[in-house]
Amino acid sequence: MPEKDIVAAIKKYLASLGSDVFFWKEWGGPYGTSGVPDIICCCKGRFLGLEVKQPKGRLTELQKRAIEKINAAGGIACRVESVEDVKCVIEQADREVLPIQKNSTQGAARRPRIPLVYICSPYRGDIETNVHHARAYCSLAASQGCIPFAPHLLFMQFLDDNCTDERMLGMYMGAEMLRLCDELWTFGEPSEGMTAEIELARRIGIPVRRHDMKGQVIDDE
Repeated sequence: MPEKDIVAAIKKYLASLGSDVFFWKEWGGPYGTSGVPDIICCCKGRFLGLEVKQPKGRLTELQKRAIEKINAAGGIACRVESVEDVKCVIEQADREVLPIQKNSTQGAARRPRIPLVYICSPYRGDIETNVHHARAYCSLAASQGCIPFAPHLLFMQFLDDNCTDERMLGMYMGAEMLRLCDELWTFGEPSEGMTAEIELARRIGIPVRRHDMKGQVIDDE
């Protein structure tokens, strides 16, 4: 589907939400602002920036920076490819609690200054070896001044990966944590679960850094 048709479908959906939503389409060209998301939206008091892309489309550096700045300022900005993606963004906005400034000297809660990195590496198969590798990848991220988060090291302490319901719960919690991270680092050939995490990161505008199994950087997206 052409990008303009995706934009039209999203605008039609947002219009159907009535007074809960105010939005406009940011136009490119000499009278627009480079990098600003395609659709700017206020939904139930939350600021949303929706950068519309086709599945194989890539974010420009200006678009990535705009998304990062909006999220850092307390709004929600991300890449979307369909009406379903927009519905997920609005559901996320509904779940989040707006920060409250208690007084003039104590501001709203702020994100850590140290980058939070989502560690995306294999788990199933040779679990013992894969856990050993995941620990090494966390150590690598920490040595580079980042806070690593490896869901398969944490969640498997209390969830059974062989139980479908518990595995799905782990994947859901991992997806929610990914939305809070600054980057996603992948290691090795992506498994099915890793592929889902990578695709989510791309949709919501989180940079993806690919590594080989030895931790050497292959490329950045």
